[in-house]
Parts: sequence; structure tokens; C-alpha cells
Amino acid sequence: MFTGDLADWGHPTDYPGAIAFLKETCEALGVPIERLFVVPGNHDINRKIQPASWAWMRKNIGSDPRAYSEWLAGGDLPAFRRNRRCEQVLERQQAFWGAVTAELGRPELAPGRSPHGRLGYRQTLNLPGLTQPIHVIALGKIADVLAARGEVDEALRIRREEELPVYERLGDVRSRAITLGQIADAVHRAA
Repeated sequence: MFTGDLADWGHPTDYPGAIAFLKETCEALGVPIERLFVVPGNHDINRKIQPASWAWMRKNIGSDPRAYSEWLAGGDLPAFRRNRRCEQVLERQQAFWGAVTAELGRPELAPGRSPHGRLGYRQTLNLPGLTQPIHVIALGKIADVLAARGEVDEALRIRREEELPVYERLGDVRSRAITLGQIADAVHRAA
């Protein structure tokens, strides 16, 4: 898992060297590229693209944070359908996803292919020596968004049924502990 900042400024010219580095690293480690999963970091966002739309969103998100959260999680809200600025904000990460899709050869990781359309992905791996498939998920942010907008039950379902079982199967004690802490926080806040 590579958790972002492949680039410094999110510009298309930042990615060829970074993608080559990821490929070389995977090759040196004997890890097939299909087992590399990536998410964008803050430096993978091109801040020169659509700055007015970003400024507008930052100014207005506080007026209805639940609606913005629902939109990010894939909701089709009429107010957002009419507002091109929301989609323009997503253009700021195009270079990252373009490089992941074309240069890294992992189009299945692009948000547009996920059930949510804007955030997260889920991939299933069948690994040698394991009788059950491994599900790699990037739904933690979606669970965060759902919890923030008050949909605690769905956030907890994602954490319990999708995230936690993966960490348990992998024996990833740290990620399991973090997820259990997030579950406990959500339950506590809901009580």
C-alpha cells in the first residue's frame, strides 16, 4: 500500500519518475504490480487547477457538511448535479489517477470504477497458499465520511464487516487495533 505523495505538486510531469520508482521497488521486492495499492496524498492534488471552485467549496462546506459528505460518498444530490464546481474540485487529482491508470496500469483503482464513484475502491486478490481471497479495501475514508454525517450504523458496518476481517486475516495487528479504536469511538459518540 502506498499512501500518497507520489508527486510534489500534483502535476502530470511529477508522475513518470514516481511510477518508475514504484515499479522498480515492486520488482526488487518481488511484489507483482497487481498487489500494489495506492491512494493520493495532499501533494498529489494540483492546487493550480480550479482554485476558485476549491475556494468556493471550502467557504460553503460548513453550510451543509452532511450533503458534501453524501456527495463524496457517491450520492446523487440534485443540488450537486447542478453545481459544476463540485466536480471541478475532483479535477485537481486527475494527474494522479491518470498516472495510476495509464502508467502504473491499474485502472481498476480509479475512483470512477468504485461503487462510490468518488472515494475508495475494493479489490479481491487470490494469493497462493491461501484458501480464501483477500479483499483490499480503501473504504476507511468512506466510513469516516459516513460517521461525520451521522450515518454511524453504515460506518460501523464498513469497519466491522469489510475492514476488520481483512486485517484479522492478514494478521495486521496495528491496523486491526486502529480500526477497533475507530469502532469504539463511533459507538461511544452514538451512545
